[in-house]
Amino acid sequence: IPWGKIAAAGAVTLAAGALLPFPWSGSPVRSLIMKFPAGAAVALAVTWIAAPDWMRRLVRPSGR
Repeated sequence: IPWGKIAAAGAVTLAAGALLPFPWSGSPVRSLIMKFPAGAAVALAVTWIAAPDWMRRLVRPSGR
């Protein structure tokens, strides 16, 4: 078990969990729209940490 990768992914997830539950705008829809890029970035970061080989293939697909 790669404990370092698990700890890094957990730290990113906890940081996001500390920032994302609060409203970023007075309008609920606007708040969700503002949070979407941050949530997507967190998902990509955790996926890159947990499965770097898979993400490399996604970013640089083979010539097939």
